[in-house]
Amino acid sequence: MVDRRQCGYETNTVQIQTNRQDEHNESDSAYLAGRALLAQSFEQHQQIASHLEVEAVARRRVLVHTFAELMSISRCVDPRALLNGRIKSIASTLGKMFYTGAGIHQLLDIIGIRVIFRTTCDCYRLVSRIHDAFAVLEQEYNDYIASPKPNGYQSIHTTVVSSSGFPVEIQIRTEGMHLLAERGSASHLQYKKDRVLWMPVPPLPKFP
Repeated sequence: MVDRRQCGYETNTVQIQTNRQDEHNESDSAYLAGRALLAQSFEQHQQIASHLEVEAVARRRVLVHTFAELMSISRCVDPRALLNGRIKSIASTLGKMFYTGAGIHQLLDIIGIRVIFRTTCDCYRLVSRIHDAFAVLEQEYNDYIASPKPNGYQSIHTTVVSSSGFPVEIQIRTEGMHLLAERGSASHLQYKKDRVLWMPVPPLPKFP
């Protein structure tokens, strides 16, 4: 009778089992590492969401106050100026952080105000007045009227800092540019998602 050990059969079998066990252990390690990473990511998102919820009232107050100031300035340029504003939803904010890799304090457009004029000249007049009246983040100034985006989108974007430290993005455009951005070739999914969020800003309720 042939001894299996002499043929190396038993040794090979043990080796195969050992290799399979190693692969199984590696697979388990990768699985556990993946779960840990997902848990950590989920926990971070939960912390950010909680942070945004805590700051929601403060952001709302900043939006209302900045909106009122900007309306006064805009109506001096043209009494027919239209204004609306929005605060990005928590889901939208988390989504942008995920896709861009930006931190919460790197997102400067969570609070936004849009001003719509009839003429391009009025857009630039308002920019000048904004930069005189507010603390401005100069590196965040983008003139897409002079240099439209490839899809034809036109607007001036400038970011100001409120007295409480929250950044507010201001978009300035004409009625024609607004129509193109909302319904024409310059419209895209993100604008469609945000569209329902842009609305006239009512004043804060007065408490006794």
